[in-house]
Amino acid sequence: MSGPSSSSGKSSGRIYKLLTTDNQIFEMTREDMSHGTVLAGVAALTDTKSGLSINDPIEMPRVNSDVMRLIQRWCQMCRVDNPTTSNWKEEFLSELPDKEIHGFLLMGEHLGMKSLVEAAKKYLDGRIREQQKSKKKKIPTTPGSSKKSGGGGPPRKTI
Repeated sequence: MSGPSSSSGKSSGRIYKLLTTDNQIFEMTREDMSHGTVLAGVAALTDTKSGLSINDPIEMPRVNSDVMRLIQRWCQMCRVDNPTTSNWKEEFLSELPDKEIHGFLLMGEHLGMKSLVEAAKKYLDGRIREQQKSKKKKIPTTPGSSKKSGGGGPPRKTI
């Protein structure tokens, strides 16, 4: 995973510095920022705002470094994605604990990242379905209630 101040992968264009709530700075390209409507809007505002230095970090309220690291990686992967041969989204999400997926999904919604939100919802839906299937398989039967033993009475003791 990429860390603060890292922009792995090659892309031309301006590099934006994003400051998280825990004071970590992450770098993202304009192309990476385009994967979220809010991120793209922030980039556009930054480009047109006079007096803002290219080195000034953009504050990202409500985004901590753990989530920003995932957002950064997601955007980089979207940039190099080949949708016809790649299943990286599911693999990416499968590596995350439930708590991180939920936070990642919420931040994706907050930042307007449609591909992230759709993939995370689809992934979570599949996981919920799998959990429901496994719970159905594990439901214990009450002793003496199977059709083979003749139904309802208490289990017979054999000595």
